[in-house]
Amino acid sequence: MEPLDLHEIIREVFALMRGELHRRAIDAHANLRAGACEIVGDRTQLQQVLLNLIINGVEAMGESPSGDRLLEISTIRQPSGVIQVNVSDTGSGFDPHRGDRMFEAFFTTKAMGIGIGLSICRSIIEAHGGKIWASQNEPRGSVFHFTLPDSARRDLHG
Repeated sequence: MEPLDLHEIIREVFALMRGELHRRAIDAHANLRAGACEIVGDRTQLQQVLLNLIINGVEAMGESPSGDRLLEISTIRQPSGVIQVNVSDTGSGFDPHRGDRMFEAFFTTKAMGIGIGLSICRSIIEAHGGKIWASQNEPRGSVFHFTLPDSARRDLHG
């Protein structure tokens, strides 16, 4: 665990995915509004979480018309001081009746999935003192949210 700039990690992951997003005609944006995002964490693990959520969104948009494929990562600072990251897509979404199971190991809705990606994401985020959950995107798609304590908050409470 080391001091990190969460926005820098997001920009790194976007740079890594730029070619794939372009190839699949996905309009991708980062809306980094949380101000300074100093956290304490493991860079590689947090990159893995972001990559997993982005790849899931990319795959969910596979059947969407090319002009309707939008992926956005945004950050906001909650009043409690935690930093919230939102990864939204305009893909096929998920069944809200099964949404609570998405983070269980070996639960998958993908034909070729093994069901460990979101479970690993949950373990990583929780190990960093945060929480992860999903909601429906309007008018379609999914939003995956996670929170991380900023470095000052983690130093005091973590």
